[in-house]
Amino acid sequence: MEENQISLDHVIIDGDLLESLARKLDTLGKPNKADNFTIFPVPYRFHQSMKNLFEPSAVSIGPFHHGRTRVQPMEEQKCRSLWDFLSRGDHITLDLCLSEIKKLEERTRRCYSERVPMDSNSFVEMMLLDGCFVLEYFLKWYERRLIDQYVFKRLSDLLLLENQIPFFIVEKLCEIGLKPEDRMNFTNYLNYIFLSQAAPTDGSIVTNPPAEIHHFIHLCYHSLIPTNPTKPAISPLSRYRLSSFPKSTLIPCATELRTASITLRAKNNPNHMLDISFHHLVLEIPTLKITNESKTLLANLVAFEQCKLDENPKMHANLSSFASFLVSLVNTPEDVKILKECGIVNNCLDSDEELTNFFNQICKGMLVEKDHFMADLFAAVKSYCESSGGKRWTRCNRRKKQFYQHWFINLSTMISLFGGVFLALVLSSVQTYFTVYAYYVPRS
Repeated sequence: MEENQISLDHVIIDGDLLESLARKLDTLGKPNKADNFTIFPVPYRFHQSMKNLFEPSAVSIGPFHHGRTRVQPMEEQKCRSLWDFLSRGDHITLDLCLSEIKKLEERTRRCYSERVPMDSNSFVEMMLLDGCFVLEYFLKWYERRLIDQYVFKRLSDLLLLENQIPFFIVEKLCEIGLKPEDRMNFTNYLNYIFLSQAAPTDGSIVTNPPAEIHHFIHLCYHSLIPTNPTKPAISPLSRYRLSSFPKSTLIPCATELRTASITLRAKNNPNHMLDISFHHLVLEIPTLKITNESKTLLANLVAFEQCKLDENPKMHANLSSFASFLVSLVNTPEDVKILKECGIVNNCLDSDEELTNFFNQICKGMLVEKDHFMADLFAAVKSYCESSGGKRWTRCNRRKKQFYQHWFINLSTMISLFGGVFLALVLSSVQTYFTVYAYYVPRS
């Protein structure tokens, strides 16, 4: 038997194989509990429909997209960010930064729902470079030392669920490099940057985020979505009808709601993004500002909530319920046009078709329980639309629309109609005049 072989129950095992497997088990570490996971890859059912909203275009943060070709040019910028961070004071040394991040390695690895196949040195280096890049990015923004193109191109990449590092890494670097009062101001400023530049609503934000912030997406989620929000307000008569009407995850689109004489209105001073009400046939909705950044953030917040829902089925998917509401309202660009006219949507994308496609894709693969956050509102709206009164108004408005479409297809038809009538009256008057004139003024 050779030196590197081991005999066990008369079976010869290669020593190199044993050592290789032992190293892999050491790298694997202790198994994680599902409750410890805070950073997830986007579920496949989402990723396929909106791939461009979940993958970084310029910079990778964390392990999920580390080393990919498209983000390689930014690795040099990360080193520059580390240099800039070390230059902020003589007390900030590379040895100190590496040792502090090394102490957090095991805790950091446990945050990711998938095992990170990197050795210790590579992992610590990645966390230090990524942490310094994120910190310097926002510090330079705070100090007004970023140009606009640089700001927004990188900001979209920092709004991705798969492009996150634990917030305690950034907090540790802040502890090393910033004064206590600056650290407090910086955390508040982070919240302001994300919500002022990328929030999909102009409404009020939640002023008490959780004590422990997991990452930037977690901060944005709890700043936009209250922990226990009040369900959408509906009128007493609508609530009375709910007992005999089944709950649903869909309602008629904006065009059909208007046809049923339901008024769509932007809500004044909403408490938060989900602050919707339905009273006396008036559906009030907070104004949504849809930009490329808010579109990215909204998609990743929904994906984040769905990942947490997979881990904890008892969690309430309130944002997913709101996303179902948006999808129901918008079927075609005509629906977007109506919402814009009502002041509910401020579309900053290239076209209404682009926004329609986004709303139609955001719910693909999404799971929403039947008794979801907005289920009562959905049932109230549908019960009215399917009531005798709602159907009567729908028929009346459709006939009115058909009449206008039949007789006044476009402006040129109206002009031609009135022009023809006017010309006929003029010619008839001229003809009458000469007839009368010839009678009373005979030829000489």
